[in-house]
Amino acid sequence: MSHASDYFARIESGQPLSSMLSESASLTWAVGRVLYDSPEKRLIERRESHGRLMSARSKRRSRNRPKISLIVSPYFVPSDHELELLKSARSRNTTVQVLTNSLESNPELAAHSGY
Repeated sequence: MSHASDYFARIESGQPLSSMLSESASLTWAVGRVLYDSPEKRLIERRESHGRLMSARSKRRSRNRPKISLIVSPYFVPSDHELELLKSARSRNTTVQVLTNSLESNPELAAHSGY
């Protein structure tokens, strides 16, 4: 059985929601931080506008040596600089996980053409 069919079988059985609602499954609460880019990211990178860039704050946060870095992005296309930050985090034994959408969630080929 493939991972996908395992996943779909679990969803069809009502899991994990039914276990959480019945309190037979435990949840783990943890502290997290949300870092994001301002919508005008490209203008900010070219110094044509002011705003926040995730990479600058991520670099400062990485000094604390987090155990896990979870990145959630519908369109994950890191710049060369951002890719170097991820490599640096991995070299310090930080687990880096990326959660993004797939062709299954958005079958519009144009949305995936950059990958």
